[in-house]
Amino acid sequence: MGRSIFDFFWPEDLERAQSRFAALVGAPGHTQRDEYRLSHKDGSCRFIESTSSNYLEDPAIGGIVFNYRDITERKQAEGKLQESRQRLQRLSRQLLKVQETERRRLARELHDEIGQALIVLNNNLRALLEEAGDHGLAPRL
Repeated sequence: MGRSIFDFFWPEDLERAQSRFAALVGAPGHTQRDEYRLSHKDGSCRFIESTSSNYLEDPAIGGIVFNYRDITERKQAEGKLQESRQRLQRLSRQLLKVQETERRRLARELHDEIGQALIVLNNNLRALLEEAGDHGLAPRL
């Protein structure tokens, strides 16, 4: 095509790709793996998995071999999974907040009802105590 592979790297990945390539050139026999984003001919972003091997000192090859695999679908699926996890975490936090609010409401309601019932019971017992007089119920009340 007459163009460098670096012409296709996503701008944010270009410097890292060039740096990794320079390190590979200086490391005969070394293989490195990485993931990058490349610009597709339609302008969209494609994710690739790269395996690069330095065979410069191998007389049969005398070069650097690059193998690229398109992993765009996998990356998109990972992104969707991450979004789902975040949505689930938000829903879980919201559910806990609603549960805690409901617990507080129930606790207030129970406290008020029980408090009122105890006051009425106490007043009724006092009234019975006053009415009991000497009929032998006073000690029991």
